[in-house]
Amino acid sequence: MVNAGDTAWVLASAALVMLMTPGLAFFYGGMVRSKSVLNMLMMNFVALGIVGVLWALYGFSLSFGNDIGGGLLGGGEFVGLANTVGHLAGFAGADNNPPWPGADAIPKVPCRRLHISKALRERPPQPSSPRPKPWGA
Repeated sequence: MVNAGDTAWVLASAALVMLMTPGLAFFYGGMVRSKSVLNMLMMNFVALGIVGVLWALYGFSLSFGNDIGGGLLGGGEFVGLANTVGHLAGFAGADNNPPWPGADAIPKVPCRRLHISKALRERPPQPSSPRPKPWGA
């Protein structure tokens, strides 16, 4: 049973998080000299593409796969986003009460979209070029 309200909220949250990425690029652009702003914007958007591909290929599986290594990493059943379409994400209660899937189940595709947008936003700050010293200093 899919909860339509929860699914819509997760998709709206993913869209809002994705709007933060250009804002972060402009923030970093404001911390560098004017001739380096375009370079800083491009570094952010290139990192957006690289992180997005890596998350789709490996990150989702390492984060949400079945536990291996004592729960430190997930298994490889979702590598390349395999086995995610048509499946539900949610939690079963204690002793499977309520039974799985419960009323909080959402499809894995919106769940995947929210987590990839958060992964794209939460990358470390880009290095900025140091400001030159003024003449005579």
